Amino acid sequence: MMAAEPQPIDITHLPELAHLVDEVRRTHRPRLLRRANVDLAVLSPLPEPRRPQPRTGQKQQANALAVVARTAGALRSDIPFPGIDAERAAAEEAMAADAISSDR
Repeated sequence: MMAAEPQPIDITHLPELAHLVDEVRRTHRPRLLRRANVDLAVLSPLPEPRRPQPRTGQKQQANALAVVARTAGALRSDIPFPGIDAERAAAEEAMAADAISSDR
């Protein structure tokens, strides 16, 4: 028989219980709740939520090289340079498109 999903209890207005919960989270050690020498429940910390891992250096380097490979030869000498603002805007668009396609 599977255990039922625990029902949440808001402890916002229960300062003694909130203090106990803060201690359990801080120390990562469960506490046994007892009344009149009868063990009733265990208050234990939940695992910390996982944070997204930053990209590794190798993956960042591979992404940078992929951008260079896709843009190699894009500069044409027969067309006048559009100006730094236009060039920056085009580069930002290309990087945004690359970021979107690499997230898929």
